[in-house]
Amino acid sequence: MLRTHITRLVVSALSLALVAPLSGCLVADNTGSRIDKLSDPSIQDALDQTSDALGDVADALDQVQSDIAGAINDVTGTLEDLSDLPSVLTDLLGKDGVLSKAQTVTVEDAQTGEVLATYDDASDISQLTDTLSGMDYAAWRLAASRPDSPEEFIIRVSQTETLKLGQDPDTLATNELFTITTFADSPVIELDIASLSFTPALELPEADIACIRGLV
Repeated sequence: MLRTHITRLVVSALSLALVAPLSGCLVADNTGSRIDKLSDPSIQDALDQTSDALGDVADALDQVQSDIAGAINDVTGTLEDLSDLPSVLTDLLGKDGVLSKAQTVTVEDAQTGEVLATYDDASDISQLTDTLSGMDYAAWRLAASRPDSPEEFIIRVSQTETLKLGQDPDTLATNELFTITTFADSPVIELDIASLSFTPALELPEADIACIRGLV
């Protein structure tokens, strides 16, 4: 509902911004100066309405950021008492979780940035999800801090934005959903969820950390 409201406000603001100069028949001479007067009441009213609409958009976006901040606090509290940690991990890595909806998963050498493995078609993602969904999330524990040992591998889970009508496919942005970072000689990983200022360090059972390292 909030996204729909914001979309309507943006469309309204842009429509007013486009209609204003057309209704005023603004023309530029060869020097680029405007011939018609911007003080025309109808144009000024339209510009005022545009300003108000954009102000409403800004207020709505501020509310979105506030809602996200509240969600972060809720998740943080949940993970601190560990009660819902398995369900949170299932939402990310399970068969019907965020990972299953990804379009590309890459594994990089954290020290060189070299891409060591890429999973980028439906069968690859399905197989990857089957593998990671079998891990024992109930045995994962919050670590006090990230390890002192150097970063080892970074698993990047990404999705390309939906193609819109008339949009050039070459302009589609790729959004990183979350990353998993492993550390040399350590059972601890760092989980970084996109757009959320929350990067827990998690200690994994030996079998599960071996499963993640096996993606290379």
